[in-house]
Amino acid sequence: MSLVLRQGKADDQIDQIADLIWSTDVELMEFTFPSYEIWTKVARTEWRQPKGLISHLQATIALSDGEVAGITVGHTSAEYPENFDYTVNLQREIFSADELAHHQDALIWMDRLFPPAREDAFYVQELAVAPRFRGQGLGKRLLAAALERAKAAGAQRISLDVAEANPSVAVYNSLGFETEIETRVPYLEERGIGRHLHMSLPVADAGALS
Repeated sequence: MSLVLRQGKADDQIDQIADLIWSTDVELMEFTFPSYEIWTKVARTEWRQPKGLISHLQATIALSDGEVAGITVGHTSAEYPENFDYTVNLQREIFSADELAHHQDALIWMDRLFPPAREDAFYVQELAVAPRFRGQGLGKRLLAAALERAKAAGAQRISLDVAEANPSVAVYNSLGFETEIETRVPYLEERGIGRHLHMSLPVADAGALS
């Protein structure tokens, strides 16, 4: 089985990509978006854009015979605010009034759950591997691709957020990532969204990804 990693393209199989991103933290996605159908509508629109939180230009995807095996989406600390604002403005055009109200309320709680990355960081917003490709080192390869993007941008570290209960935490620890911040929001815990970890790895210490 051969895997090819490359930058995302506007005409990629966005439904496969949307499924992968949704699967990384289902409880969180269900809280953030009114429905899975709304999420896929957002993903289909945003992926094609020149900017945004999940623009194809921010992504690296892994392909196996045309199937999306994995994806990572990342931003430097300098470009994240502009991409965030672009996404928010785009969603205002996509959502109905009720959907927009739901999403904006969710974003207030997301601000409490996810601390901002350091100014010198490359932030890995999404990292997902399709179930049948797990256990083959693909996650590490995708992180290595993120490392190269971080180096090219002059970032000093890679950072990410992950649910504490996610098995990937052990993998991140084995690669040298350390937890900088632990967050829990009681309101979200009541809705099935538990403690999250903000983890980071200095680029200079990322030898395990090379």
